[in-house]
Amino acid sequence: MFDRITKSGTNLVVDDEPGYKNHEEVVANELRKILEAAQRKKNKQYPANTALVIPFDDYLAMNDDRDVKQLDAFVRDRVLPDVEHFRWLGLVGWSQRTFEEYDLART
Repeated sequence: MFDRITKSGTNLVVDDEPGYKNHEEVVANELRKILEAAQRKKNKQYPANTALVIPFDDYLAMNDDRDVKQLDAFVRDRVLPDVEHFRWLGLVGWSQRTFEEYDLART
């Protein structure tokens, strides 16, 4: 399902041995990328009321409501603490199937 692509000199080489990642690995990989994106923004200064949008590859990672619930729980537990200085967080799937938003305004 996933072919490995490597660079050899100026050429891209596709490993012709079949590769496969299970769904849990795909989801975990996307969650890790979302967290890393948030952490890159953690210590930077932004104007008040700035929104943060994190795009991610949801095509294989977000197949059903369970995946979206896992995404939401992960974001609330691991990502929101790193982005609390933003006004709003949006997670946007490249396939346009997933959109999650979090209003981070302090009341």
